[in-house]
Amino acid sequence: MSNRYTKIYFDPYLFFSLFLLVALGLFFLYSASNGDLSIVIKQSIYALLGFVIMILVSQADPDLFRRSSLAFIIFAIFLLGITYLFGPEINGARRWVRIGSFSFQSSELLKLALPIFLANFLFDKRLPIQSKEVAITLVIILVAFLLVASQPDLGTGLIVALSGLFVLFLSGLSWSFIGGAFVALIISSPLIWNSLLQPFQQQRIATLFNPELDPFGAGWNIIQSKIAIGSGGIFGKGF
Repeated sequence: MSNRYTKIYFDPYLFFSLFLLVALGLFFLYSASNGDLSIVIKQSIYALLGFVIMILVSQADPDLFRRSSLAFIIFAIFLLGITYLFGPEINGARRWVRIGSFSFQSSELLKLALPIFLANFLFDKRLPIQSKEVAITLVIILVAFLLVASQPDLGTGLIVALSGLFVLFLSGLSWSFIGGAFVALIISSPLIWNSLLQPFQQQRIATLFNPELDPFGAGWNIIQSKIAIGSGGIFGKGF
């Protein structure tokens, strides 16, 4: 939509696709909560806020993100440092920054800051991407991963790493390199299991494949989901 003085950037395909997904989610939430409108209204407010932020952020010139990418990732790493020093310890991990009654997970910013920074770093590089740029990018991704994983938060660390690797893939990384990296990951998996994973992380992976190992602990949610699917049958329950 535009007029003589202003221009609003709006992607109808993205907007209405997300709108349908959110509407469907709220519809099933109403069913799963036995018609509790308070839960549905609360989630609707969060969804509306998300749409407003999405539209506001999309108005910025993409070049603005490129120019501010370095400051953005420095700020994200700074917040991670604040979390290490002053964040509350919850279940043996420091992942949150608390300001009064407001708290947020600092590593969430890195999910955005890392791919934006890497996109800026790689966008003017000659294709196919050279080994030097690949090595620098992988080092940056590894540092970001280790910063988050050491909180400890392996799950978020992997998501951060994947967000960076996806940018590297889109930059023109060869399939031979991807295949070689995958083979190297498989070969090194015993080392990763024995040296890098904490006992509780090993337990989560083991429970994924055999939840009956700990039916009243780590396997509880998986077992209950199987029971729910089984009791629903082919047509399910509720909506």
